[in-house]
Formats: sequence, C-alpha cells, structure tokens
Amino acid sequence: PNVCPHGLGHGILEYLGHTNLSEALEKCALTYQPDPIAGCTSGVFMEYNVPLTVSGDALSVSARPLGDPEKPYEPCTDVAEKFRGSCYHELAQWWNQVYGGDFERMGTLCAAAPEEYGNVCFAGIGNVAGPSAHYNTGNAEIICRMMPDGGRDTCLQNAAWAFSSNVGDRAGGKELCERVSPENRERCLTNL
Repeated sequence: PNVCPHGLGHGILEYLGHTNLSEALEKCALTYQPDPIAGCTSGVFMEYNVPLTVSGDALSVSARPLGDPEKPYEPCTDVAEKFRGSCYHELAQWWNQVYGGDFERMGTLCAAAPEEYGNVCFAGIGNVAGPSAHYNTGNAEIICRMMPDGGRDTCLQNAAWAFSSNVGDRAGGKELCERVSPENRERCLTNL
C-alpha cells in the first residue's frame, strides 16, 4: 500500500530539486501516509541519499557523498522532527554504499543514534539486509547478527519482511523469524 506514495516521494524531490529537501518533505506531509516511516517521505529520503539517474537507456544509482565524516546522520539531524523517523530508517541504504557494506559499522551507528530513532535505524538495516544478501537467508542472518544486541531482532524481523514482500519468499521470511528471540518471534511471523 505504500508503494505509490513512496514513488511519489521520489518524484517530488526530483521535480523540486535535491537542494529542496525540506520543501519536498512538506509536500509529502500533504499526502496520505499512515505509516510515518514508509510512504512518500521514505521516497524523498531514498531519492536524496541514493538518487536514480537515467542516461539514455541505462539506469544507475549512486550514493550522495559523505560530507562530514563526523556527521553520518545528516540530513536527519536537520529535518523537522516529524520526518526524522523516516530519515533514520532510510540511512541504511545510503550507509551501505558509502561505507562499502560495513554492516558492523552501520549497527554501531544505529546504536549511537538518538534513542528514539535507534529501532527504526535497525529496521532500515533489516530492509537492506535482504537484497544485500541476495535474498539468501543464511547471509541475511549473518548481517543481522552483526548488530548490537538491541538491534538484532529488529534487523531480522525487517529482513524477514523484505524476503516476504520484496521477492515473495514467505518461507525465507519465516526461516528468519525462527531466528528471532522467542519473545519477538510471534510478532515477526504475524507481520509476514
């Protein structure tokens, strides 16, 4: 249900220009977005972090450069508070590229994020874990096991969701849910 608004977010930022991030987010606020993490704002942040470029018949994705290495959370620290959850969620895809797939480092960054955004940050890593692991459950589990204790289950749960929703591999999603701690396993399985 969030696919169309997500695509709209990409288009809004592309239309307004990458220097108009705040304006694009405010335009998204005018759309229907029941989940503050997904939807239009996630499309804006994805487009901002890893824009898709078209050259002739070829499509390519290239991450925006890391400006100040001491500020790995930008632009999340600077956007309006109502958009920060979505921003921290979308950092994982960008970090994956600028840090060369160093998931351990990404987990450390999520653990050091402001407390209210740590969980959505780990969820973003889980979403990236599936495609980064080429949808191999063993490899996705290895990625999520690199997360600090507080982020492992969140990473696994979101990787399971990515398997189920992105490539229709419900069995792979269930297999990842079985690796979630017992207190969170049922919730993981319910969300597939």
